Amino acid sequence: MQNVIRKFSVFNKFLGLAGVAALLSACAAHVGRLETTPSGKIVERIYNDMGGHVATEYAAWQSRRARDNISHYVLDGNCASFCSFQALAAPDTCYTRSVRLGVHPASIAGLIETDETREFTRKLVARWPRGLQNWWAANRPSVLGRDLLYADLIKIIPERECTAELEAR
Repeated sequence: MQNVIRKFSVFNKFLGLAGVAALLSACAAHVGRLETTPSGKIVERIYNDMGGHVATEYAAWQSRRARDNISHYVLDGNCASFCSFQALAAPDTCYTRSVRLGVHPASIAGLIETDETREFTRKLVARWPRGLQNWWAANRPSVLGRDLLYADLIKIIPERECTAELEAR
């Protein structure tokens, strides 16, 4: 996975639009809160994450997970772009009734898909729960993306709905 991210990042450096995407990603703040469940798990409740530049976001997610010993993500608001790829890859991720999951294929500056970005998307989607992989195969959105709300997700991946312990805090 890191190899693909590295390749994607190197590829981006050769494109002028990639610089613009990196600047815009600096505006995409990650808003979450750490919580400890009664069973002792450390979770990050995500309220707003609009994604950003792949290499930058990947490093930030890995750093937070290791530093804070996060074992679980609770999607409790906007989680778009790289957030949706990364959070749903974690097996203990769940969503609440407030979720807004923004999904789209990887692209260059949100505009162009290439063979490399398609391969990157394929590898990331392969880490998702099976139901969402099936949905993606049948409904793959354009680079403009699509929002999936609670009503959609409960049909696609009902097993990922948060338990009462994690629904709202």
